[in-house]
Amino acid sequence: CVSCRVWRLMLSIFLLTIHLWQKNPNCSDQTYCSKRKNRQSTKLTMMEIPSIFTPVDWSFAFYEGLNQHQDSTSRDKTYAELGCGNGWISIALAEKLSPLKVYGLDINPRAIKIAWINLYLNALDDNGLPVYDREGKTLLDRVEFHESDLLSYCIDNKIELDCIVGCIPQILNPNPEAISKIMTENSSEKFLYSLSNYCALQGFFEDQFGLGLIARAVEEGRAVIKPMGIMIFNIGGRPGQGVCERLFLRRGFHISKLWQTKIMQ
Repeated sequence: CVSCRVWRLMLSIFLLTIHLWQKNPNCSDQTYCSKRKNRQSTKLTMMEIPSIFTPVDWSFAFYEGLNQHQDSTSRDKTYAELGCGNGWISIALAEKLSPLKVYGLDINPRAIKIAWINLYLNALDDNGLPVYDREGKTLLDRVEFHESDLLSYCIDNKIELDCIVGCIPQILNPNPEAISKIMTENSSEKFLYSLSNYCALQGFFEDQFGLGLIARAVEEGRAVIKPMGIMIFNIGGRPGQGVCERLFLRRGFHISKLWQTKIMQ
């Protein structure tokens, strides 16, 4: 019955708190200071459901890598995050960098709904009032979430981007027929969850290395990236550094390695 399905969904929802400590150079080695004056630390409270990938070590490592990119002019920049999931990286980037706009994009329709909920959870205080930054803006002014197959939303709406980031799947789905299913909001939790783990063949040379989805993202990015814009992706080490570099070089991009670490899987 409908009431039973809703009850099961409610039991599956949980909140997690992500601490985003930012070290202040004016503080001692063991002291961390907040970006927000009214909080002891910068932290995000996030809602999760089973059909959305839960943040794990490699996504935290990706965010740590993003922090290696120092951009003093981020307030004028427009960002897009591919595969935003529950939205925590998009929200964290807006919290840290105060950019003009961050577009969180995901093909999973349930992920976008949860991301909007998480945005409000972090944009409002305990009394339900907006939390303003030094420019008099809230996270609601800086972040939007949209259902999108990679950059299709930005392409369709002619949105130009300064920076595209993505921590997206690099493993081909072992069941190719699963990807051909018609995806709707009523799709099973297992199917929607698999979108965060696997990708389908994209028709690019890089498919054989599990990098086809990133290759398509780079191709689409060329249509919306501004001159001197940048793309930042999480690249697994399995195909080898040479293969990863050629993915970008053959499409006219200059490469800079921001961060490298090992993650247990």
